Amino acid sequence: MTTLAIETLSARLGGRTVVDGVSATLSGGGLVGVIGPNGAGKSTLARALLGLVPPSQGRVLLDGADVATLKPAELARRIAYLPQGQALHWPLSVERLVALGRLPHLGPF
Repeated sequence: MTTLAIETLSARLGGRTVVDGVSATLSGGGLVGVIGPNGAGKSTLARALLGLVPPSQGRVLLDGADVATLKPAELARRIAYLPQGQALHWPLSVERLVALGRLPHLGPF
């Protein structure tokens, strides 16, 4: 089962700390919600967990491997991310859009 360990994670955005000292251990098969007001750092936390925002402190481990050291192809095989507010340039149903997360697992043809 996949484990995501967050160790004293802090992240900065625009020169200010928006995620400060978050720690948690999450196992696959569950559901986790992150709630808070606008500007609380929820999206920055998600991006830091994915390695898209470098942590200013701490680290994120996916099955014991530091997300910051994983190659992009390996990270894409293990994590799917659908950012909010992105405009689509072609008509896709929600089901098809989410299914695009399977692409890193498929061969070239």
